Amino acid sequence: MAQHNTADSYFISLDFQKAFDTIEYKWLNSVPQYQNFPLTFCKYIAQIQHHASSQIQVNQFITYPIPINRGVRQGDVLSLTLFILAPNPLLTYIQENKYISPTKYPPKLTKYPPKLTAYADDITLSISKPLSLKEAFKKQLHSFKRPQDYN
Repeated sequence: MAQHNTADSYFISLDFQKAFDTIEYKWLNSVPQYQNFPLTFCKYIAQIQHHASSQIQVNQFITYPIPINRGVRQGDVLSLTLFILAPNPLLTYIQENKYISPTKYPPKLTKYPPKLTAYADDITLSISKPLSLKEAFKKQLHSFKRPQDYN
């Protein structure tokens, strides 16, 4: 005789708007430090971004350099890696938060159900109680520090 068990499951899809253009350099510089990357690596990242600028050419005229203070450079081999690192503090906060309840899976499928999956700028939360997410952010988001707060 088969048993029929039901459990509420909620899947919340998050997508960064203009993902590669919106991340501030201060954040990109502080996340690797927060995640204990070697100091030399962190200095290289900061140096690469420190004097980033663009110029626009119209006919034969070129504008003065325009400073760029946010975003990762499209086509740069390092950009995707930096972008993937950027949301990690938030993802870690959600995954480790005891108030956010993951969707229940049969024990044969997994012993530790994930609360989220992430791929580039797409994040999907998989939770059993929508209020658990709301309450966790209401109660504890004020204690979530931005990586630059650790410097």
